[in-house]
Amino acid sequence: MRRTLTLLCFWTIGWAAVVGVAAIAMIAPATSSARSATRPVVLRTKFTPVSGLGSVGGLLTSLQYALVYTGYTTGTVIDDRTGTSEQTPTGCTPLSLTGSTLALACQDQASGNETLDDLQTGQASTFTINPTMLMGCGTLGTYACPSVSATGTDWVALSGPDENYHIGYDTEFQNRATGQIVDPSTDPKRTIDLNAPGLTVPVCLPLMVPELQNSDGVTRTGSLLAVGHGFEIATGHQSYLERCGTHLRIHLYSLNQGGSISTSACTAWFCPPAANAHSVVWATNNPKTRELRSISGVFLPSKRRCTIKPTTAIPRANGTVALTDRHLYLYADNQLWRASAPTLSMR
Repeated sequence: MRRTLTLLCFWTIGWAAVVGVAAIAMIAPATSSARSATRPVVLRTKFTPVSGLGSVGGLLTSLQYALVYTGYTTGTVIDDRTGTSEQTPTGCTPLSLTGSTLALACQDQASGNETLDDLQTGQASTFTINPTMLMGCGTLGTYACPSVSATGTDWVALSGPDENYHIGYDTEFQNRATGQIVDPSTDPKRTIDLNAPGLTVPVCLPLMVPELQNSDGVTRTGSLLAVGHGFEIATGHQSYLERCGTHLRIHLYSLNQGGSISTSACTAWFCPPAANAHSVVWATNNPKTRELRSISGVFLPSKRRCTIKPTTAIPRANGTVALTDRHLYLYADNQLWRASAPTLSMR
């Protein structure tokens, strides 16, 4: 952004030198306008509490749906386009939400049978995890059992504890037709696509999937999420807005200071922020108290930054945000609040 402003000022001054002193009076308004265009748009936003939920324990969103955890094994699904909501089936633990597919554990997880519920059609199917993924699951308890963390037309992502069991989680992928298990790609020029027969697809150059080495010495794969207009969000320890075919690289935030709930189910160690076709949004927290400091965003395709200031008193403890194509959700202090999804036309 700073580089763009410098170029604009240079062009204005050069033009004034050509047309003469009489044009100097016109320079100040143009320069002021250019500077104001680089300042974040301030959106004073009214959040309203989502009623009828009780104590909220967590939240997942896709572009159309919000899955609200109202207990360890219970949840409510909100259809953001129709305004309707329904409880998850009794006796089924909600696991993940990908697009319109809700993954549920309706049986003992050691059985390897999980339910995939299509929220648009109302049809449910049973997905059976490859038995090789269940070794140790029955003896070590359900903590050691893998579960469906994301779904696609060709592949399902399975997440479970790594070989150390208490240090981190690993994700592997199972083909829906053959049951074949595949380790994730480590090629930074290819990215995971659960709707691709080969599981991975080439990234658009010159972009690359971030790869980072954690303090445990293990190299972890970040994420590269397409959000429309040719833009992609590259996320590792830092999150950047990039664009296919260009060297655009706009810093969004550091993961130790901010973040949000991914709008698309995440299959990487480092997950992207909430995004839809119009904006990318994240919350910044105090790293010590975990209190919500601010809500920030970037509009697409203009790349204009914004600051979202709630006009209502909202809780701040452990605050984070999520996004659908119609609403911005704020989850804090076991409460859920909602506002219209930010667009540049709201200012």
